[in-house]
Amino acid sequence: MKQNKIDYPIAYSPMPIIENNHIVAYIVSRCYLLEEQRKFISSNEFYILYKIVYFYDQYKNKIVPCYIDGVCYNYVEANYIFDNINDCRVYVDSMNKKIIVDNIGNYNTLQEMKNYIDDMNSVFNNYYELECELLNKYDNVVDFKLTKK
Repeated sequence: MKQNKIDYPIAYSPMPIIENNHIVAYIVSRCYLLEEQRKFISSNEFYILYKIVYFYDQYKNKIVPCYIDGVCYNYVEANYIFDNINDCRVYVDSMNKKIIVDNIGNYNTLQEMKNYIDDMNSVFNNYYELECELLNKYDNVVDFKLTKK
């Protein structure tokens, strides 16, 4: 496992928190931006897919880009990256609300729904503490300004 020394741009991306093979929350995470690809859907439409490596995983393990034969193998693909924490935080909050909306139909009574929302807000708050801890490990990192062409 060879680690190439490349000064990749640093961005922010929502990092899914996975428990029992399900996404239970998203947090803001710094990441290395390795690559940006345009994927065409039709002749006039495309989306951008980013290859990134998060600084840390959800268990607080440090991650660095690792290579085999010059190709990074530990990247993940992301649909969204941001050049600052605040914009990423807004997006993460909307994704966490979507988790609640997508699952609230599993509850039959208003009290069950309220309990579910309270439980999920508690989960989000716990992971927000993890987010703050991980972001503070690199508070001296200079944010990279992404430029759109």
